[in-house]
Amino acid sequence: FGQAEWLKPYTSETLEELGRAATRRVDVFCPGFVADCLETLEEIGIELCNLKLGIRPRVPYVFFNAKFWGDLRRQVNQMIKDQRAPAWMSDYILFTDDPDEVVKFYRRKLQVL
Repeated sequence: FGQAEWLKPYTSETLEELGRAATRRVDVFCPGFVADCLETLEEIGIELCNLKLGIRPRVPYVFFNAKFWGDLRRQVNQMIKDQRAPAWMSDYILFTDDPDEVVKFYRRKLQVL
């Protein structure tokens, strides 16, 4: 925020490099911040998909404290209903209060043991 430079390396530049290197799969983990989650969701989940790098574009998101994120959940669901967001997005977003559910979700979506 402000005049400070964002953390590097930038995601888009890193993914472009991986694309040029013919990387076939990239898993992205996005720890969100309260003030930045919507931007992160749009940036990673939609904008980078448009780079068409040929890598897996579906990134799982976890929003811990389901009650706190209720408005975002309703907005995402409405966007999917209105076809302003892809339907697959609902399968890659988890709103929960259960740490065990988070682990299961990431294991399932990222296909790790």
